[in-house]
Amino acid sequence: MKLQQLKYVITIADTRSMNEAAKQLFIAQPSLSGAVKEIEKELGFEIFVRTNRGVEITKEGAEFIAYAKQVMEATKSHKGEKLSGDEFLSGFTKEDKLIPVITLVLYFGAEEWDGATNLHKMFEIQDERILKYVSDYKINLIQPAKISKEEFQKFRTELGNVLEYIKLSKNKSVLHKQIQQEAEFWKLHKESFDLLNTA
Repeated sequence: MKLQQLKYVITIADTRSMNEAAKQLFIAQPSLSGAVKEIEKELGFEIFVRTNRGVEITKEGAEFIAYAKQVMEATKSHKGEKLSGDEFLSGFTKEDKLIPVITLVLYFGAEEWDGATNLHKMFEIQDERILKYVSDYKINLIQPAKISKEEFQKFRTELGNVLEYIKLSKNKSVLHKQIQQEAEFWKLHKESFDLLNTA
C-alpha cells in the first residue's frame, strides 16, 4: 500500500464525501472511487459505506484510518531527513511506533454477559484445523455486572453512573437506596436519562 492511498482514505474520512475529497486531492471522482475499491480489496474489508448523504466509515475502516493517520504523521516528521533505502521508500523508520487502536463493546444489560467473548467462539465451525488459520480477536467487553464500585468512580463521564444504575437495576430496593443517597443521580444530563430508559 502506498502513502498516496493512505492520503486518499484520510481525505475521504475527513470530508465524508467522495466528491469533496476528489476536489481536494485534484483527482477525478471515479478514479478516487476506483482507488478506494482497490484498497478495500487489498485489505479484505470495506472502509466506507456509500450513502445518499456521502460516506459513512465502517468500524474496521475507523481502525484502519486511525493507523493510517499515525503513519502519515510519522512520515511527515521525517521530511527533509536522509533515510536509508527501505526507510526512504516507506517514509517510516525503525524507531517509529504506532499507538494501538482498541475497540470497546458496551453491554447495557444488568445480568452478566453469557455470549462469546472472542471471534472464534462466534463461529459456527469449531474445527481446530480451520480455526488455526483464522486470527482470533478478543472482544473488549464492558459489562456493568462485572464492574466494582471503585471502578465506577474511575469513569470521567456520566457513563459510569449510567452503568452503575444498570448494574443495580436487578435489585430495585438497592437501586432506590442508591438514588436517594447519591446526589449525582439527580444531576445527570437528559442524554444519560434517555440512555437509562432504553437500556
